[in-house]
Amino acid sequence: MKKTLLIVLAITAMLQSCTKKEDAAGPNKELADLLENYHQERLKLFPMEATSAGDDRYNNMLPNSLTNAYLKQVTGFFTKYKNGLSKFNDDDLSENDRISKALLEWECETNIEQFKFREDLLPINQFWS
Repeated sequence: MKKTLLIVLAITAMLQSCTKKEDAAGPNKELADLLENYHQERLKLFPMEATSAGDDRYNNMLPNSLTNAYLKQVTGFFTKYKNGLSKFNDDDLSENDRISKALLEWECETNIEQFKFREDLLPINQFWS
């Protein structure tokens, strides 16, 4: 019994002594601000997402997603944030910030490409109309 307890304590001590190597770069305040602005602005553009996320500030809004003005506004939104990410060098960011930057960059590129395809011109069908 004493041997088992001693082995468990030794293993516990070894596991606790293992430390994760911290990134040299800490969190980037400018990138955090950009991400927060993106989130808040996105809630305004997509009020249904805001409602489903529990934010009731935009419950009285429903944009007309079929108009050219709205498509231009949304495409401009994603282009603005994609261009805003270009000023951040990956080497200067922490691992968490690099992941956040890559995700936002991917989301912006994907959405910009999506709006090049005009879904509003597809015929109505029995499944998705």
